[in-house]
Amino acid sequence: MSFEPIKLFYSYSHKDEGYRKRLETHLSVLKHQGIIGQWHDRKITAGTDWARQISENLESADIILLLVSADFLASEYCYDKETAHALKRHEEGSARVIPIILRPCDWRYGVPFNKLQALPKDAKPVSTWENDDEAFTNIARGIRKAAMQFQESMAASVPTTTTPSLPDPRERDTCFVLMQINEIFDEYYREVYAPAIIDAGFKPMRAQGLFGTGTVMEQIWEQIHKANVLIADISDRNPNVLYELGLVHAQYKPVVLTAGSMEDVPFDISHSRTFVYDVRKPGWSEKLKSYVTRQLLRVKENPSLFTLPMHDVANCATVVASNA
Repeated sequence: MSFEPIKLFYSYSHKDEGYRKRLETHLSVLKHQGIIGQWHDRKITAGTDWARQISENLESADIILLLVSADFLASEYCYDKETAHALKRHEEGSARVIPIILRPCDWRYGVPFNKLQALPKDAKPVSTWENDDEAFTNIARGIRKAAMQFQESMAASVPTTTTPSLPDPRERDTCFVLMQINEIFDEYYREVYAPAIIDAGFKPMRAQGLFGTGTVMEQIWEQIHKANVLIADISDRNPNVLYELGLVHAQYKPVVLTAGSMEDVPFDISHSRTFVYDVRKPGWSEKLKSYVTRQLLRVKENPSLFTLPMHDVANCATVVASNA
């Protein structure tokens, strides 16, 4: 399935134009690959209504980059107009806003976008990196991930030709996937989990696809609460995934467990059904995909089959209390 390039919009102070040009250069590979298209006010031709051009492109953008510096925060147009409209679209879910921290400034306190995940890594300002190529490369990788997430969400919103009877995915029940966030597991999600979830009639979601406001954990808690079923890939005993799995247990949600090795399965949940896949064996991805789809269909028929350790403990405590 092919898609139109994800449209980027740059909101920035003209005093930071040098940084904007450097970032645009580092994003040129994504442009050549057809993943993104870019727009900024320097593309406005002479004689046109610049305010209207900016407004129209801001409204049609998929990803809005806020190039943050003291000059950006001081700009009435950037801060009060473009940022306000960008965050409105972000909260609606029609676009994603990504702050790019260019230079040190007091953006973490009282600024409306201070809870959004910023780039580069750890929100370290570009100007403070010893090698700014490393900073812009880190930013480019983050934008690549964000663009691919948008493409994934578009894929999930279009019924596949192999399952024409399925309803619009936006009207389907949600399956939230707990897994590591890195390039390897990003590929697992795109090639295995998301297609398997769609085949079972659910809408796939994961942490990297969350565009709302609030901290990451607040958004994950909300999505766990909303989800009808979850998948937890507990490979490598990733502490974030195990913590999130604990939140799932606390909410008594049905969950399908997978892992890259039995050694990855903690003792406390070792009695739970876990599908172990071995990436060294031919056909592992198709087997995993088939298993996930079958299990999700079983959840639809009888969610109680996927009882959780916390639920079992609660039931035992109730029995003990009643017999006391």
